[in-house]
This record gives sequence, C-alpha cells and structure tokens, in this order.
Amino acid sequence: MSGLVVATLLWEPNAKSLRFSQCYDEVWVRRLFNGFSRNLSIDFRKVLYTDRQRNLPVDIEQVVIPGLGQDGYADCIRPYELNQPMILCGLDTVVTGNIDHLADYVLSGRQYALPRDPYQPEQACNGVALVPAGMARIAAEHDGANDMEHVRRYSHVFIDDIFPGHVVSYKGHVEPEGLGDARIVYFHGDRKPHQLDDEWIVTNWRDSKVALCLGGADGVQDEWEAAQGLATFDYVVACNDVGAIWPGRLDAWVTLHPEKMAGWREQRREKGLPDAKRYLVHGDYVPDWCELVEFRFPWQGDSGSSGLFTAKAALIDLGADRAVLAGIPLVRSSHFFDAAQWEAAGGYREVWERLRPEYRTRIRSMSGWTAHFFGTPTPEWLATGSTDADVPAPTLESTRMSKIVLDKIAYEPHPVSVERKRELNAKGYKVMDIAFAPKDAKPVVKKEAKQADQTGDDAAKAELAEVRAEYEAKLGKKPFMGWDAKTLREKIAAA
Repeated sequence: MSGLVVATLLWEPNAKSLRFSQCYDEVWVRRLFNGFSRNLSIDFRKVLYTDRQRNLPVDIEQVVIPGLGQDGYADCIRPYELNQPMILCGLDTVVTGNIDHLADYVLSGRQYALPRDPYQPEQACNGVALVPAGMARIAAEHDGANDMEHVRRYSHVFIDDIFPGHVVSYKGHVEPEGLGDARIVYFHGDRKPHQLDDEWIVTNWRDSKVALCLGGADGVQDEWEAAQGLATFDYVVACNDVGAIWPGRLDAWVTLHPEKMAGWREQRREKGLPDAKRYLVHGDYVPDWCELVEFRFPWQGDSGSSGLFTAKAALIDLGADRAVLAGIPLVRSSHFFDAAQWEAAGGYREVWERLRPEYRTRIRSMSGWTAHFFGTPTPEWLATGSTDADVPAPTLESTRMSKIVLDKIAYEPHPVSVERKRELNAKGYKVMDIAFAPKDAKPVVKKEAKQADQTGDDAAKAELAEVRAEYEAKLGKKPFMGWDAKTLREKIAAA
C-alpha cells in the first residue's frame, strides 16, 4: 500500500444541511471512489467518514461517528485527524483523468495545497485538498469555525499555480470555458453531477462496471453462458480467435498478433455478427483500423499471454471496475478450435502472480489456474465488489498443470507460425519479435522436419479430435483433456 488516503464524508441530511447538499447517498460514494480507482495507478486507502454504517464495498473503510454533520459543515475537518498523506474532497467531485502526479505531490510531503476560490482567487477554497502527512493539527486545533475559514488559517499554496487547469470548479471554470485538461472537477451550490448530462460526466461519474473477458480455451462457450447467469456485463472483450465466434456485442477485440486480425474479423462478418467497437492490438503489421496500445498492466514487465492483455484492456482501456475471465484458465489444455494442448501455459503464471493488488482484486475467473489464483465470481462481487459471499477458490488438478517454464527468449521474425511457436515453447522459450533483439542475441536453430513423424502426429490428433467429438455427442459433456483415444473409446462403450 502506497500510504495515500482518499477521504470524503457522508451524513444524513439535517436542519443544518443546505438544500443543494441533501442529495447524497451511497451511490455518490461509490462513484467518487470508482473515479479515483480508474485514474490512479497506485494503490490507496478509501476512507469514508459517516454517521452510520453504510452498505458499501468492503474496500471502503468506514469511520462511523454517530451524529456526524449535526453541527454543520464544520465536521468536514474531521478527516485531517488521520494524519496521513491524503486527498480530501466532497462527494460532488468528478475525477476525469489521470492524477498520479497529484498523488506524488501529496506523498512527497510537500506543502499543503488548496484550490483558488473561483470567485475570489486571492484566497483558497476547500473543494479539493492535497494534504501531506503530519497535518492532524488542523483537526486538533479546530474550534468549530466554518471549515473553509478554518483551513485558510494554515500555510498553504494554490493547486492552480502548481498544476494549472487540473483541479477546477464546475461553475467557475468548466461551465463557462469547457473541461480543458481538467483532472478533478469539484462542484458547489446548485447544479450537481446528477442534474447534468454532459458527456464527460456520463463517462467519468458512474457506478462500477464489469467486463466479461473471453479467451480461446476449450469450453469457453460454456463458461461465458455460466458467467452471464451471474450478471449483465457492461463490456465484452475477446482475444484472438474467440472474437470470431462470440455471438453478441463486442466492445473490444485484442490480440498480440495484429497480422491475423483481418482474417478473424472476416470470419465474424461471415457469420453476420457486428464488428467490434474497438480493435486493440500490440505488435507489427497493424491495420489502420486497429489501435496500437500497450499490452501490459502498469509495472508489468514480461508478457502474460493474450489472456492478461484482455484483462488489461477491460480494466484500463475500457475502464471497467471488475473483470471476469471466461476461457482463460491458463492451464495445459486445448483451445476450442483445435485438440493440441497449450504446453506453454504454466510459463506465464509468474507474470500473473506479480500483478499489483489494485488490479488483482478486480479480477475473477470461471475456471482453471486463474480461478484458483483470483477466485470465482459471485453475484455479490459482481454487483458491488463485496467478498462476503465468496467461496474457497477451487483447487488445482495436478494433471492439468503445465511443466514447462518459459525462462529463455527466442527472437523470431514475425509473424511466427503456430508450429514454430509451439516448438520454441516446448524448449522453454518465450517468443519475441526479432525487431527487439539485442545485438548479442543468438538465433534458436529450427529442428529438422520429420515428415513421417509429422504425418503420424497429425493423424493421431485427428483421431483424438474425432473421438472427443463422439464422446461429447453421446454423453452431452466435454471429456477430460488428459484422456487418450483408447480411454475415450472405453468411456463411450461403458456409457
């Protein structure tokens, strides 16, 4: 945990509450903290000062003070008692862009900073406060004075002078001049976010949204149906081949193999399915209708496979608050489009395991190693992020664990054939584009083709696929991936 606190307050309206501030409830709390989560790359504590316990996600710490707010807005001074590096703001605040630099300012221990009053710019207001650690005296020395008058008593600088145009008033700046490069917009008086329909408010001030992330593992269709039984998803993100068969709306289609995207898109069109809203890719040979984006989460070094890219696209590029993986088990199983097992799966797990907590806690999976690592989704978690209804994560089947560790790098001209990639993965190599090869990189020699063995292998794979299909047709379920053709025939005969 970085040590940063983001704090706000909520109490029931009372005789001291002004008319325009009687609209707040738990929805405002969720939307505020969701905005900070989407726009901060570091982890932080979410702290709510409130007059009673509220029905909110468990990651929001509630400081319950019965009677909070009964003496008026002076209680807005309370969070200073935390004495921690803090961004303090009201519920009528919308975060509209990345604010890592504001967090860095607070964590660096620099001077207490407040916005200029939009109507009297020679003095401060307290729409947003950047509070370094060690400022508990602001709470301890409070004598009941108006909260804005009280904070002006302490030495401060103006946020407007340090980060011009990044923390602004809706009435004083945005309404007359436009949003500009604003990162935080604070509201005061009449005309609150819920009364406006500006596109930037609709985009940035909202309840949590969840994404369904589709991978290519065998059984992905069953998994997406099961996931849809738990929730209605705001976004659907597919990677690689599965985007060609997903029958519904597709908000984003991602791949690390952009040279293949045109073919997959054509397959989807041939089925009469609508195009994806966005095509997010990383690699060479990028079609002009695709977006070249970063495929990794912040602080992620190596590739975690297309599956992790899909989760990154959901949480960062689309801004989902939580994501469910379907068909992304990261185990040594086949894809839905062929019978060959993905031997390299286990080699990517170390990258997933290093995923930062602020992202890891926002992902669940329907099956496999990823379900073991992240846990499985529940309706409660999908709706609010609550972990109260969680069940123990499924155990791993040792027979499905990959033995291959990708601890070497092979630099290959792209595109790389499926056969070549499997050959390199089997030898413990991750495959990277030769364009990124260091000068001293040595090529990995290709093995000589053995036509007879290859023909035999192809025949065996075809036989296995045929028997698996026969098993599924007769028993109405998919067979275990570890069974060979002989075992499958025995199971079919015994059914």
